[in-house]
Amino acid sequence: MANMRLIVDNAWDNAILSADQEAMPITNTQGRKGVLREYPWRSTDTTAQAVGGVFPQADIEGIVISRANFTQAATVTAVLKLSTATVDTIVMVPNGTDTWVAWIAPTTADEIEITIDDTANPAEYLQFVQCFAGPKVEVNYNYDLGMKFTKLQDVEHIRTAGQSLRSQGTGLTHKNAKLNFSYIPEVDRLIFVDAMEWRGQSWPFFVSLLPNTGGRLETDHQFVAKLVSDVSYDLSSQNFWSTPTIEFAEA
Repeated sequence: MANMRLIVDNAWDNAILSADQEAMPITNTQGRKGVLREYPWRSTDTTAQAVGGVFPQADIEGIVISRANFTQAATVTAVLKLSTATVDTIVMVPNGTDTWVAWIAPTTADEIEITIDDTANPAEYLQFVQCFAGPKVEVNYNYDLGMKFTKLQDVEHIRTAGQSLRSQGTGLTHKNAKLNFSYIPEVDRLIFVDAMEWRGQSWPFFVSLLPNTGGRLETDHQFVAKLVSDVSYDLSSQNFWSTPTIEFAEA
């Protein structure tokens, strides 16, 4: 099983973005600290669209488009460029969900262009909420067995005066993961704990808890998240640390 991966340092957030059409602006897709509600980029129709951005030079190892309305028949291609020259072209593969993910070999780039061809989309427009492009954070020692993963449903149950049970809420589900790490060598502490401290609890990042496992096992356990627990760790033995529960909630 591959170790957990995150995209924390998101070049897309630092990019100057552009889009062929903007019924809703492409800048909506950039992560913002403490934002109360996420809004999508949206095109005006379903003609083939190109969106992208220019950003300070960065190493790219993962590309994610989240909460997209693309059909599974869509063709989505990401082109990475460095000083206007193409350095990699990635055809993103649909996985049956609204999140499109591609992990790639480290590629230095300062520009990304994403083309979306989904002319038969029944919504009559194309949209997505967030995009991530950046290096992966991957520790050498994975989280412990016993990960607690929950799909929380937005429903509140209220007992009525007649003692029936009234349920209210959207009924939508959100992913939540609680992890423990028993063995964190110093190199992992610098990689993982520092990344969490830097991003904090107000900024979104992408997490894949079971990368490269394929199928529902992988897609069920990947999501845009926020850290909802404090970052702390204990010196459990010489040169090794451990953590209390670290909690990620779908953002």
